Amino acid sequence: MLLAAAGVMIMVVGFGRVPWVSLILAGSFGVYGLIRKRIAVDSITGLYIETMLLLPFALLWLGALYTQQQAVFLLDNLRTDALLMGCGVITVLPLVLFTMGARRLKLGTLGLIQYLTPTLHLLTGVFLFNEPFNQANLVTFACIWAGLALYTADILRAQRQMNRG
Repeated sequence: MLLAAAGVMIMVVGFGRVPWVSLILAGSFGVYGLIRKRIAVDSITGLYIETMLLLPFALLWLGALYTQQQAVFLLDNLRTDALLMGCGVITVLPLVLFTMGARRLKLGTLGLIQYLTPTLHLLTGVFLFNEPFNQANLVTFACIWAGLALYTADILRAQRQMNRG
């Protein structure tokens, strides 16, 4: 954990200020994963409850868009409406699969897997979109993944000891 924290601190110093949005996003998704793992509700029911909790906020936001004449749904063309509805389906599927997987995995394993998406985003940005990647980024990346490697090695060592004992 200290290696990963050191990597984050290197980026904070390089950035010049604390990246609150990034830290809150990472923390809130971790808390979300923990809560979803602990609550004894199947994936579909849980997603339904989450959707109903967020529905009032979504309706307020959509209402504001329509009053400001910035909304598109049902106002443009059928193709756009179909694409917008399709985005809902494409969004729901990973959420249901995530919840199903979260219930079956250990929390530590789930946390480790959650590093794959930002890593793939980083690699896509650097190699496909030529985003800048300096030495500070490299050191940060190496520290975080070294911390994850140590954590994984410790879990595997503990599992082997349990299997022997």
